[in-house]
Amino acid sequence: MRWAKSNNIRVGWGRGSAAGSILSYAFDITNLDPIRFGLLFERFLVEGRKSMPDIDLDFDDRFRDKVIDYARSKYGEDKVAHICTFNRTGAKQSIRDAARALGYDFATGDKISKLVPPPVLGVSKNLNECMQVSEFSTSYKTEDTSKQIIDAAFGLEGLVRQTGIHAAGIVISKGPLTDYLPIMQKGVDNPVVTQWDMSRVEQCGLLKIDFLGLRNLGVIDQCIKTVKKNHNIDIDVNKIPLDDQRTYEELCKGNAVGVFQLESSGMRSLMLQLQPKTIEDIMALISLYRPGPMGSGMDKLFIDRKHGRSKITYEHPKLEEALSQSLGIMLYQEDVLAVARGLAGFTSGEADDLRKVIGKKQMDKIPKLRQKFVKGCVENSNLDKALANKIFSDIEYFGGYGFNRAHAASYAMISYITAYLKTHYTSEYMAALLTSVAGNKDKLFLYLNDCRKLGIKVFPPSINQSEIDFEVKKDKEILFGLASVNGIGISIAEAIIKNRDTQKPYHSMHDFYRRCDSSVLKKSTLEHLIYSGALDELVDTEEDNDINRSSELSILEKEKEELGIYVTKHPLEGTWDVMKTNIDLELIEIPECTNGSYIKVGGIITSSKKIITKKGARMFKFNLEDPSGEIEVVVFPKDAKNYSDEFFKAGEIAYISGTLNRETDDENSSNRIFLSNLEKVDNATMYSGKAIYLNYKSIDSLQLKKIYDIINNNNGNRQVYLNVDSNLGTFVYKFNKTTNKNAEKLIKELLEENQ
Repeated sequence: MRWAKSNNIRVGWGRGSAAGSILSYAFDITNLDPIRFGLLFERFLVEGRKSMPDIDLDFDDRFRDKVIDYARSKYGEDKVAHICTFNRTGAKQSIRDAARALGYDFATGDKISKLVPPPVLGVSKNLNECMQVSEFSTSYKTEDTSKQIIDAAFGLEGLVRQTGIHAAGIVISKGPLTDYLPIMQKGVDNPVVTQWDMSRVEQCGLLKIDFLGLRNLGVIDQCIKTVKKNHNIDIDVNKIPLDDQRTYEELCKGNAVGVFQLESSGMRSLMLQLQPKTIEDIMALISLYRPGPMGSGMDKLFIDRKHGRSKITYEHPKLEEALSQSLGIMLYQEDVLAVARGLAGFTSGEADDLRKVIGKKQMDKIPKLRQKFVKGCVENSNLDKALANKIFSDIEYFGGYGFNRAHAASYAMISYITAYLKTHYTSEYMAALLTSVAGNKDKLFLYLNDCRKLGIKVFPPSINQSEIDFEVKKDKEILFGLASVNGIGISIAEAIIKNRDTQKPYHSMHDFYRRCDSSVLKKSTLEHLIYSGALDELVDTEEDNDINRSSELSILEKEKEELGIYVTKHPLEGTWDVMKTNIDLELIEIPECTNGSYIKVGGIITSSKKIITKKGARMFKFNLEDPSGEIEVVVFPKDAKNYSDEFFKAGEIAYISGTLNRETDDENSSNRIFLSNLEKVDNATMYSGKAIYLNYKSIDSLQLKKIYDIINNNNGNRQVYLNVDSNLGTFVYKFNKTTNKNAEKLIKELLEENQ
């Protein structure tokens, strides 16, 4: 940690059992003040602890590999290795494997595997748990093929399928690793990896450290550097006040898109209920948004108690001392430890063993610990056996999911710092955020949409002004980075910028061709730059109509193609304000919906294709996009017969109703909608009152400028909407400035002259 800090690599606040330690804080291993956060219980140094302390270190993900390389150089190449993982067969994969082994085709196994319910907050059900799901159990009981495959799958579930590399775990030994355990290396360019997994490594007594890369630390770092550059303000994250009222006001409104750990719609919904006012409230939020607490209703109970709607009660007087800080609820692992010590008379070491056994789901050891816990409660606290068993069951249920307090505090600090920076330095923070997800279309959708809500305008790239990454042009204005353009990348962007900055700005296309490196002058590179809008300022200078993007419609389409998202404006701008009042949810909220839900969404069709099935029937797939995201819509043959081949045309704006289908495997999840009904939007019926609605087939940039002039010269209170329906698609423009009735006549006259 000290090396990383001295080399300007931003680090987190430290997690794991050592994170809350006074010694870790004193030695500068973590930044988490144990007194400030009530972390004085030395969990990793307790008498009787059998395993080495657990230290999780967070680094800016851009430099994680550099930190690991330093560890190798310091301790020796033969003493540092990544930790192996054994990827075991889950419920879905075991069904597919069983079907294949029994000679069934892929479709048969795939059909049964889809009956496995999707993960809940990242936790998947095993086959035994699936048998409690009605659809799954019905298939097992009524279909011989299904029963045969699932019975075979029980024998495969949990078997090692392949090895992998732990996402963060590194082992460091005093002597050569081969003195302690076997290692392997799959090719000279790949890292050295242990042949034993994490639990076996711990049994060797070796030190395991998690080197984690966090994108958000990079966002914090870049934001702070931009603030220094733009405002000459030095921000020390360790000195940011933890009681900033503006920051908590934004969080209480649910304005947490781009805030670490708090941006999902489910978390924002929980946040609106909790209304966080302190860093401890953020710790509680992060700890409550977990399968255990949410599955048991603990989140609602905690919120009701926090706001005084429910009385805080304790099933035994000793529980008040253990759980008073967390409102009588076992919210953190430390609460579990305190209950075990206070009620059952466990030593600190015995309580830690209980935590570990339950947390790692060592099912064979739980009955013995239950017996010991119940006996201790009866003898130490005069508890009834039934109540003691009930409390142990609560511990068992919660302990498998609960965070330790230090982990929650560390994450809460990053959450708060990101929220603080977004609140006080919004443009700089959003630029850093956009840079961190360049190439990730879903995240770009989310953050660009948030920029629009925040009143921040994001501009397409500029050959003379853009840097490699997203940059703040001025307050409330962000410029796209050159490296984020499709097909450009960092090396080409650096070549363009170096030549521009060491000499002078490019003043024409000819000048650009003459001065640029040959790698930049490839046809594909030039096309990407042109279509993204990066060369517009040079084209306008030359008035080169062959290269210039002649209309706003083509700007939007080409921008989407090259930048992954609509930047200048979204084609639904103007329409969306009305559309979103007639739908169930925006596309960004779909991951929070239950699989199989019947939903209504809206958006613009961006692409579509017709498919002919093996039986010769037609079906369709098309992508629907709204300002927050994109989703695939499937039209099966039974419904496809109601539509013509040209019905699902790109550019059409529509409402979609259908069933949400979520495909999941052990690592990924994808959503689609099975269409039940489609209703195309008639823009002419969307606006009423004093709005001026204009509908035309085509429009060029000169006409658009003249319309702006008419509106600017005719003040009034009428909103102007211009609908353009061309071969590029349907686009609706909502003019920011309102005008009067006279402007409607003048605009119609202007456009009719050119029709």
